[in-house]
Order: sequence, then structure tokens, then C-alpha cells
Amino acid sequence: GYLWNKKGELINEKMLENGYAVLYTIPPNVKYAERFVAAQKKAQLQKVGIWGKKGLKKTPEEWRREHPRD
Repeated sequence: GYLWNKKGELINEKMLENGYAVLYTIPPNVKYAERFVAAQKKAQLQKVGIWGKKGLKKTPEEWRREHPRD
């Protein structure tokens, strides 16, 4: 689902942008996927929130791809 605040800001996007969430999109809910990808990349580049100095280096999805369960 998508959440908007009274200022008209997309809360999902703000959470990603500030490094408070990791992108996880499930079709058919992809209306704002491009915005969300950009917001997460911004957080990663700025090393904010969970992407900070001692935080995540890659998304859980990327990590799982590199470390499959046997």
C-alpha cells in the first residue's frame, strides 16, 4: 500500500530516502517503483539510516542471491 501525509508526500518514498526501509516491491503494486528505487539509491549514496557507516552494504535480496541456501 501507499501512504501519503497531509503535505502530500509519499511516506513510503520518504522512509526509503532517509534509510529507514529497504525496497521490496510486489506486483501489481509497482506504480511508484521507479521513485522508490531512486529514493533508496539516494540513501545508499548518502550513507544514511541503515546504509550508514556500520549499516548494510547491500540489500537483503542481493545478499541472499550471493549466499543461497543449500
